[in-house]
Amino acid sequence: MTANPIMFQLPSFATVSGFVHGFSEVADGNMAFTWGTAEVVVENRRRFLNTLGVPFERCVVMHIEHGTTVAVVGEDDAGRGMEDAETAVRADALVTTTSGLALFLLTADCLPIIFYDPVRRAVGLAHVSRLNATSGLVAKIVGAMVARGCTVKDLIVGIGPAIHKESYIFPDDASHAWMPRFGRHAHMVGGGATAIDLIGYAVDEFVKSGVPVSSIAASEVDVGADPRFFSHRRSEVNGEPEGRMATVAGLR
Repeated sequence: MTANPIMFQLPSFATVSGFVHGFSEVADGNMAFTWGTAEVVVENRRRFLNTLGVPFERCVVMHIEHGTTVAVVGEDDAGRGMEDAETAVRADALVTTTSGLALFLLTADCLPIIFYDPVRRAVGLAHVSRLNATSGLVAKIVGAMVARGCTVKDLIVGIGPAIHKESYIFPDDASHAWMPRFGRHAHMVGGGATAIDLIGYAVDEFVKSGVPVSSIAASEVDVGADPRFFSHRRSEVNGEPEGRMATVAGLR
C-alpha cells in the first residue's frame, strides 16, 4: 500500500515510514450505508481507496458501539464490513500488526484517532465521542497496543478532522448530566451554553496514559465549520445532507 500525497493527511505523519493513512472528504462521497445505497457507497469507497493506494478487499470496517470495546484484527478479518454493515467488526477501536491490512472508520464529528508504533509495527484506530470519551477508551487502546508488544513512549498519535469546541456548543435548555465528566474541557460560553472540547480531553487522556505530548498531534480542521467534511452537527443546524467520512490507517 502506498499513500497518495493528494489525499488529506496529518502533517505530523508526513515523514513517518511504514504505514499509510488518509481521510476522505465530502467530494469523495458518503462512505456510510446508513446514508446511501450500497451500490453508491461501495463505489465511493473503492474510488477513495484507489486514490489512497489501498486495496478495497484489504480493509476492515469498524461498526462503532460508543463504548470501550477494542478488537484486535488480522488476516482473517480482511474485507469485513466493506460491502455491507452487518459483517463489520463491532468495536470502538481496532488494533492490528498485520502488514497490508487497513483499518476503516466512519465519522462525522467524533474523533478519528490513529495510533502507530513504528518500532513494533502496530496500528490502532479509535472512535472517540462524547458518549465514550470519559469511559477510559484512550487508556484501554493504549493498553491494547502495549499488549501487542508496543512501548507507550514509541507511540505516535494523530487526531483527524473532527468537531472543535468552537462548533460543539450545547444550549442551556438541554439536559446534559454528562457534561461535568469533562471537567475543565466543558467551557461556559455565555447565555448558559456550554462548549465541549473533545480534543483537549482526549489529549489529556493520552498524556495520563504515558504518551509524550510531543508525539500527539491534532488536525486544525473543525468539521463543524468546514464544508469539505461531513458534520452531523452542521447537518442538524443547517439542514445539509447527512453523510460520513472515512479514516483509513494501515501497515504497508
